[in-house]
Amino acid sequence: MYLNLLAAASDKRVEQSAHPSFADVIKQLTAVEAGALAGVLGAAGGMHPIVEIRCRAATPDVPDAPGFTVLATHVMNWAQGGRQVAAPERSLFVDNWVRQGLVTVTYDFQSFTDEARYAWVDTCPPIVEAREHLDTQEFKRVEIQHGVLKATDFGRAFYRVVIAPPTEEMK
Repeated sequence: MYLNLLAAASDKRVEQSAHPSFADVIKQLTAVEAGALAGVLGAAGGMHPIVEIRCRAATPDVPDAPGFTVLATHVMNWAQGGRQVAAPERSLFVDNWVRQGLVTVTYDFQSFTDEARYAWVDTCPPIVEAREHLDTQEFKRVEIQHGVLKATDFGRAFYRVVIAPPTEEMK
């Protein structure tokens, strides 16, 4: 990443794309996190389905109780070796990317209208586990709040300069 940034900063044709804060962003990423970020920012459209796992305050005894507890946030369809995996540490990655201005995450006001984008939820390990522990046949407490993770302009620029393979204009 540093080499890509250095190459962009020293190329007069694209040097204006190499924002000075990109070096600080790189410094604040782990190797695993950088790989995950590349996949997130490099995807077409830069938008991804993301969910929050919530447990309703309601119980069988008090079915109309308002409110909920957040069990897990920033849950995405993480895969390893072609299989979905539980990756709780990756919610920290998302928090870090939001903090650095690379992405935004919205749960309550924005989601994909195409429900197929969230089809992975039914087999996602932390969601399956929460449902096994908290839901019964008669009473469902686990709710999934759909959201959207979206790359910011800063995040897209970071991807183009630091992560993406060099384009012809940079060679």
